[in-house]
Amino acid sequence: ALQWFVDPKSAFEAAYKSGKPMFVDVFATWCHWYKKLDEETFSRPDFIKVSQKFILLKVDGDQYPDFKRKYNAKYYPTLLFLNADGREIHDRII
Repeated sequence: ALQWFVDPKSAFEAAYKSGKPMFVDVFATWCHWYKKLDEETFSRPDFIKVSQKFILLKVDGDQYPDFKRKYNAKYYPTLLFLNADGREIHDRII
């Protein structure tokens, strides 16, 4: 199973220590597409294989509004690729 961080601070620390980039799923529990991603995409063997190159972070935008604002995550889900410094390193997926 995938190991997702749910606390941004811990995920950034892990990214810094490991040197891995971060894959971030900014979601809301009420969002239909969030559930669909979990069921249909994040469970795929090819995603699981590629995800090992990243620190995985799920951020509930309702619980972390500052994170949501900082990364301008207006829609759920918003998928981000960040370095350990918090900078986006790839185009986002919304």
